[in-house]
Amino acid sequence: HTYLGDISVGIPADWAGPRQCETCLITATTPGYLNWTDNFLGSLWQNGEVRDASLVVFAGGMKSEQDRKRVADLCKKYNAEVVSFELGHRENITSKLGATIAPYLFDAKRYLALDGDMVVLRSLKPLLAAIDAMPETAIGCCREWNLSTSDNL
Repeated sequence: HTYLGDISVGIPADWAGPRQCETCLITATTPGYLNWTDNFLGSLWQNGEVRDASLVVFAGGMKSEQDRKRVADLCKKYNAEVVSFELGHRENITSKLGATIAPYLFDAKRYLALDGDMVVLRSLKPLLAAIDAMPETAIGCCREWNLSTSDNL
């Protein structure tokens, strides 16, 4: 396990080190968001033009066997890796912090983290091209639409 504050990220026992990939797409989900995540992954698969990317779903708070099966089935459906994490608190925006460990799991040219409650309507290729145009050490971000404390980004 790796710990980020009160979040514990479970690295699979059979993990052989960082996996090589061109693009690593990251999202996070919790039991209450699995239906949203299914919609997101479906729209990403259908419209995003990123089927060659490595897709990682950070799944938190999956305490019941039913929740663990649901997220495993969802990831299998979209050929995604699932990485579990446990929350030391209630679900909130900090639940997404588990996804910051992705560079330790995937050695990618580019990383793109997207909220699991989004709907992808068009190709992500222009966004990936914008990432490619950024300096190597740059981190692009946007604020959470419903979080007024992020007005200074």
